[in-house]
Amino acid sequence: MKKTKKIKGNVRTAVDADLPLIQEWLKREARNGLGFINNWGMIQNACAEKQMTVFVSAEGPMGFLAYGISHDSILQTKSSCQRRGVGRALVEHGIRKEEALNNAVLVVQCE
Repeated sequence: MKKTKKIKGNVRTAVDADLPLIQEWLKREARNGLGFINNWGMIQNACAEKQMTVFVSAEGPMGFLAYGISHDSILQTKSSCQRRGVGRALVEHGIRKEEALNNAVLVVQCE
């Protein structure tokens, strides 16, 4: 398997200015009417409620995690950024936030 280069960036709380960029790539990556763009209202609400984090590089948002580590979570990365550390950085950030709140966190690893 070809090793991919990790993307340099940081994780921060999403802001309204991130939404048009995220919406653009979600629309572009939707297939046959299916994709995370169908959760757009929930994504907007998560951002407005400050319950959304984004992984941002020099090119802008590359992935996001809405509603942290919970059963309502949405984790998405741009197709071109998958397997490059973006999702991992978002999940690790989410776990650290939950641990800081003394919430129980179960980490499952699989291949």
